[in-house]
Amino acid sequence: TGRQYQELIRRGFSKGKHFISVSQKTREDLHQYLSGKPASSDVVYNGFHQPFSPHEPVSARSLFGNRINLDLTSGYILHVGGNPWYKNRSGVIEIYDAWRSTNSNKLPLLMIGEAPSPELLMRHSESPYKADIHWLTGIEDTFVRLAYSGASVFLFPSLGEGFGWPIAEAMASGCPVITTGEPPMTEVAGDAGFLIPRRPMDPLQAQQWALNAASVVNKIVTLLPADRKMVVDAGINNAKKFDTQHSLDQIERIYVRILHEHKAGNNP
Repeated sequence: TGRQYQELIRRGFSKGKHFISVSQKTREDLHQYLSGKPASSDVVYNGFHQPFSPHEPVSARSLFGNRINLDLTSGYILHVGGNPWYKNRSGVIEIYDAWRSTNSNKLPLLMIGEAPSPELLMRHSESPYKADIHWLTGIEDTFVRLAYSGASVFLFPSLGEGFGWPIAEAMASGCPVITTGEPPMTEVAGDAGFLIPRRPMDPLQAQQWALNAASVVNKIVTLLPADRKMVVDAGINNAKKFDTQHSLDQIERIYVRILHEHKAGNNP
């Protein structure tokens, strides 16, 4: 059924003349499937569908900690995502293991999203720090927003995305973000994110990748208050480009432009 669904999408591409993509990366991928040059192809970033904003971290940790019955007073490392391979949830654990093995800090790792797959559970069981890795499913949106605000750092080493919502959500909530230095993650993070390379396939190279990423984690969790405020403020400012009204206004302008061109006979 998945292949049939994708075939319907590709068939729809063949009928379209005007396209709006949610990122430059998505636009580039789209053009690979088109048989010819479209009449127009624009990029409009997604707008938030929830009210993300910073919450005072100490209060956020207390409220969220009460919800999941954990003491989060000292902070935590956060990941939000599903189980598809490209989300690289196993890579999150690899980075966490590397960070714990090279530091005395014992912040827990919270994994919000789908229940872990058997493969992820196996990876979890192999971690020396498995007691501090917590899988959290069925968390209400209100508490997910609190989780972002209370996190010491948000870890999102995705291998590929169409957009990368959690990056924007974390930044808008006042949380520093580590993500992969490739589009579209770089588009969403802008200059406000801490970028790491894409996880290599070779196991030995992956070990070094995790250690290098762990050093970035440690850099963020040990930031002085003034430096952390600069990082948080940069993220909040970057997230403003995902304002819902701004996105809708951009889409409306594109529709109006296409309508005027059509009436003028400049486009089919």
